Amino acid sequence: MSIARVVKSYTTKRIILSSPKPFSRVIAALDKEINKDGPHIKDVMYGVKSKEDFDKGVSAVTDNGTKPFAYFTADYHSKWLSVYFGRKIQDMALYTFGNPMYAKDLMTIDPVTGMELPPRVLVQSTEDGGTRIHYELPSSWYIENPSPELKAELEDLDGKLDRTMKKILS
Repeated sequence: MSIARVVKSYTTKRIILSSPKPFSRVIAALDKEINKDGPHIKDVMYGVKSKEDFDKGVSAVTDNGTKPFAYFTADYHSKWLSVYFGRKIQDMALYTFGNPMYAKDLMTIDPVTGMELPPRVLVQSTEDGGTRIHYELPSSWYIENPSPELKAELEDLDGKLDRTMKKILS
């Protein structure tokens, strides 16, 4: 049996947004915007038995579609780094959030989009007391001739991410 290996390079575009709003207030706004307190999207994704239950669950998690994204995970890297180094590390958290309704559309067009979904953002405190957010622009994930349909879907996701990040930073 032979194994084929293909290596492809690609470049994404990283968006960096900054605000004087303190980290704790940005995190509180993000938690509220993605419904971190629940219900949780993973319970919906892996706990339902029908398409109808899935649709109802996603609707509940996204407040009847008024919120574009739902919480998946938050990893507070500054907490474990502070323990490891024995000193306070500036606050930083990696958030993963998404919407399976967008993901199903993207992965139907191109299953490889599943490698980048759900999106992630790194939220960092800044030395001046503000906050910086980093994320990769979804439309830059696919450089090699994306179909017009995929390109349009990814650009739509760009807009949703941008509006959500600007909202929580305001």
